[in-house]
Amino acid sequence: MSVDGLGGVRYGDVDFRNQLMIHPSTTDCHRTRLASSGVAAVDVCQCGGAQLHVGPITLRLTFGGLEELHATLGRALAEQAVRESRAGHLGLTSVDPITRS
Repeated sequence: MSVDGLGGVRYGDVDFRNQLMIHPSTTDCHRTRLASSGVAAVDVCQCGGAQLHVGPITLRLTFGGLEELHATLGRALAEQAVRESRAGHLGLTSVDPITRS
C-alpha cells in the first residue's frame, strides 16, 4: 500500500483516490441503517458517506466507492460461477474454501 501526494491510496493496481472517506476518530456522525444481512450491513452517515460493516471491520466509503465495490463483487461472483460451470463440465467437484467440503 502506498499514499501519493494527492491524498490517493494505492494497493497493488487499485487506486482508492476519492473512494475512501477518512474521518477523525473524534467525529461521531449520526448513521442510518440502509440494509443488513447475516454477513454485512450498510449505513449512511450524516456527512454523506457510506459505512460498510463486515464482521469486525468497517469501511468508510463514498457511495461511488460502494458502487465500484458492488460491481467488483458482482464480477468476482460471475467469474466464480463460470469456473464452477467449467469444473462441472469436466467432472470436477467444487470445494468450498471455508469448509473445505
